[in-house]
Amino acid sequence: MIALAAVAIREGMAHDLGRMANIGPGFFPLMLGMILAVLGAAILFVRETVPEDLADTLAELRQALRPLLCICGGVAAFALLIGRVGLVPATMAVVVIGGFAWRDARPMPVLLLAIGLSAFAALVFRIGLGMPMPLLKGF
Repeated sequence: MIALAAVAIREGMAHDLGRMANIGPGFFPLMLGMILAVLGAAILFVRETVPEDLADTLAELRQALRPLLCICGGVAAFALLIGRVGLVPATMAVVVIGGFAWRDARPMPVLLLAIGLSAFAALVFRIGLGMPMPLLKGF
């Protein structure tokens, strides 16, 4: 993390930082690199105890990976679907896939949430903001 932070800081310094009122293209990578460096240093200096039972560790890892994979998979599905099928199906896909992150999720509430958020996104982006975004491919 610290090495990645150093690269981000170096790249940020290579561009114009701008002013606080009008930030330049180097500001974001510089700040992101500094935050990453602080987090990397904190992780480096904080010692955690090693669990004694490997089975418990693997079970905890599996529980921790499920939400991460579901959320990342939902975002990736949205990115792949938005241009191909439109806003409404892409929003439904991200909600349904993200719903699997919660172990106790039931299908009907997740489906209702997907329908509600898709309708809300359509209202906000198409009607409220007037963005020329297709709701369904071809419409």
